Amino acid sequence: MRTTRREASRASLRWLSISLWLALCFATSCTPAELYIAADAATYDALAPGHAGYVRNDQALDPKQKQRRFDTLATWKKRVQDAGGKVTAAVPEVDAVVVTR
Repeated sequence: MRTTRREASRASLRWLSISLWLALCFATSCTPAELYIAADAATYDALAPGHAGYVRNDQALDPKQKQRRFDTLATWKKRVQDAGGKVTAAVPEVDAVVVTR
């Protein structure tokens, strides 16, 4: 079976259009890492204020235990922000903690 130039041209054009379409899909979509970071930031925003309120008001926790829990929230927040996530929840005890590596 002999392929004509017109058929070869159509096949090349079809391959090019599929390749461009795939490249466009990948270029404009979020990567799994971006989705994970966004989900982690949303989880922090949903849980951190409530957990901080619990820690703040739990009289069974001594100051060292409370600080450890606030430090954990601060580390979580910094990890999300360092990855490029945006955290909107304001927790004074967490915002006062300086996390270093």
